[in-house]
Amino acid sequence: MLTMYDSRSYLGLMLFSSSFARLLFTIYGGIIADRLNRKLIILVTQWGEAFIIAAILLCYITDVISPVFLIVASFLFGILSAFASPAYESIITSIVEKSSLQRGNALLRMANQYSLIIGPLISSTLIVTIGFVGVFSFSLLTILASSLLVSFIQIPDQQSSEHSTSQWDDFKASVAHIRKHQVLPIIMGLGFVMNFFVTGPVAVVVPILAKDILEGNAFVLGMLEVSLGLGFILGSITVSIRKPFNRPGLAILYSLLVMVLAYSALGFVQQLILSMFALLLIGFFIQLMNIPLFTYIQTNTEANMIGKVMSLFISVASGLTPLSFAMVSYLLHLHIDIQLIIRIFGAFLIVITAGTFLISPIRNLTYENSPQGAKQPEKDQGVSS
Repeated sequence: MLTMYDSRSYLGLMLFSSSFARLLFTIYGGIIADRLNRKLIILVTQWGEAFIIAAILLCYITDVISPVFLIVASFLFGILSAFASPAYESIITSIVEKSSLQRGNALLRMANQYSLIIGPLISSTLIVTIGFVGVFSFSLLTILASSLLVSFIQIPDQQSSEHSTSQWDDFKASVAHIRKHQVLPIIMGLGFVMNFFVTGPVAVVVPILAKDILEGNAFVLGMLEVSLGLGFILGSITVSIRKPFNRPGLAILYSLLVMVLAYSALGFVQQLILSMFALLLIGFFIQLMNIPLFTYIQTNTEANMIGKVMSLFISVASGLTPLSFAMVSYLLHLHIDIQLIIRIFGAFLIVITAGTFLISPIRNLTYENSPQGAKQPEKDQGVSS
């Protein structure tokens, strides 16, 4: 949006439409993920993404593309993501033992985040050399290649078994499962706040930081995105090569603290190298926070409930993200400096993060299959029987 139309508000609206679609459909996507073959769900959503990108490419070539069309396409991408994400997050439990879930999650996210390094480098190069046609064409080819690789995944037959309960009953069961835990509702609330003050602003600040503050081009934007992606990968590698956390709760809290401090630094940086370092830290510690968190959910949830629980967690945690995009877009429309927004949000998040260290259920969080978890009474961890 910034390169094609030089519009910061359109950029925010496009991000809002995608996140709003995910909010609307993610819970239903989780129910479907526990009812149908998860591999098939991922394949169908990838084919849908390929179709949308092909449509964007055709409209761009014929010069009929518009901001409204891109916003609608972003909404459709959000719907597909709402169905793919629960299947993607839960399929790993079908192919990896519980004792290896932390490493499996780390490797899965490491492979997934390579696109944040390779993608911006290739896209920025293609934009400068042959334009957006090259970007859209490359995206189309990579999605088709990805769907081919996914087709080779083998999962147990029971993942596609019949269900006698209604979808509404499935939803109520997932809510009841979460309510039995001490930790999950607290973590959901924390994610609810963090997504509002972090996800929206970061998604908007990176391209604006590259264009307005650093006065760069697509290559500078690519360098910033690569830094974030490199942080994701380094964080995943760090988790994958170490044994499972004995105290994942503390790992989550300290990672959250450093991530918030790095996020706050984006409100002050004026140099490319410092911006890249801050984004690298954000990506690194997001992984050190998210991987133990998702591993905890997977190890403490029955196999036939994982899709629903993960989708409900994602929906609640990201519930304010659409409003965040809309609010940031409105503030930018009022010509409020994006770095001032980041500084205010960062100060608030530092206070919230400090308060989470006082919550003992989070500090004492352990995996179900860990030695510490085995010593804990079941009521302390909220593990369903």
